[in-house]
Amino acid sequence: MGLRGALAILLAVVVTQAAGAEPAPLAAGGVYRDAGLTAYVGRVGGRLLDAAGLQRRDWRFEVLDSPEANAFVLPDGEIVITRGMLALVSDEAELAVVLAHEIGHAVAGHGPGLASASARRSAELEADRLGMAYVARAGYDATAQVDVLRTLLASQELETALSGDDPRRAGSGGRDHPALADRLRQAARGLAGVGGDGARGDGARGRGAYLAAIDGMVFGDGPAQGFLHGRSFVHPELRFAFDPPPGYAVVNAPDFIAANGPRTATMLLDSVPDPGGDPATYLVRGWVPEIARGVGAGGLDGPRPLRIGGLPAAEARLSLANGGSRRLADLTVIRYRGRLYRLTGLYEPGDAAAAAALARAAASFRPLSRGEAAAAPPLRIRIHRIAAGDDVKAMAGGMPIGAASRARFDLINGLRPGRSLRVGDAIKLVSE
Repeated sequence: MGLRGALAILLAVVVTQAAGAEPAPLAAGGVYRDAGLTAYVGRVGGRLLDAAGLQRRDWRFEVLDSPEANAFVLPDGEIVITRGMLALVSDEAELAVVLAHEIGHAVAGHGPGLASASARRSAELEADRLGMAYVARAGYDATAQVDVLRTLLASQELETALSGDDPRRAGSGGRDHPALADRLRQAARGLAGVGGDGARGDGARGRGAYLAAIDGMVFGDGPAQGFLHGRSFVHPELRFAFDPPPGYAVVNAPDFIAANGPRTATMLLDSVPDPGGDPATYLVRGWVPEIARGVGAGGLDGPRPLRIGGLPAAEARLSLANGGSRRLADLTVIRYRGRLYRLTGLYEPGDAAAAAALARAAASFRPLSRGEAAAAPPLRIRIHRIAAGDDVKAMAGGMPIGAASRARFDLINGLRPGRSLRVGDAIKLVSE
């Protein structure tokens, strides 16, 4: 097993919560607090319910505070769409496509109890077919379904390429879902039937109303997930911050934060409910045995009680082994607001630079006051109308969204190859 393979196993062990513990996901969201946006989504959804012959009183629509692009229907008639999906779609007709697909699932009786993978795959295609009909009957341009699927496919291709995987594997689907490319082909074929008798309606796209509704919406990770602000990772809702080692790539996962550096050096941060007692006792009797259940654990150097950011804490160094690979794990536990925050620095023996960088990062953990939390604004979508002399390339490249900013700009604005922007066009930009 190579170094990366061994590291993956170690990561899986370290971030697993103790048996029976109730985790508090670091990137959990909940309902997105924007009454105007929620009402707008509900109005679009109501128009689709009318088209489907359904009673509005039996349904409700919510926006989920998550950066992931997703939508789903709950058994009680609640349809949920994430703000990550709202950031991707380009107009009201495309929003209608996403909501109509979920209405289609509900009308057809699809649910988690579908018996086989093939049944679940068929359900996706059926929901697409039903959704296209509802979109057309509601007076929207049904070609928006093709546009949505193209955007989702392009998003998968971009994320796959940025992760280092083969972009040709994007959109291939899984056991439960047909490939996006197959859904796109079905949508293109379905347009002929939808539009043949004029059922496509007035072809409404509603771009202006849609962009007005999402203007100012949080983009990417927000206060409920935590985000990078300058050199620090700040979590306004949990009220803490720390400084990842310079040059490390930060991954904000639902239940942990990782910072990946050179030579497989990695920092991980997660948390568990505070069981009481002192942090040093938990480190030795709770955390180390948890790690040792998954990998070979050697000698423990410590624990050493200390204070970090004015908070009770403890640290220790644990030797880990998996097959022929060895790692050192510098473990730090910090008590804060009813939780124990666990910071793990993983590195190869002899890598003094990594050990020092990870130690500085762990020591940087600190509480945030309400004022400090409020002073770290998340990224937001801002609607800008192209003016004469605007440098679109510079505006796209200046968005603080990390790698491939131009590609992401094209993606969130639905720009296909060969399409250019003109003076007066409204676009989405991302800024603080």
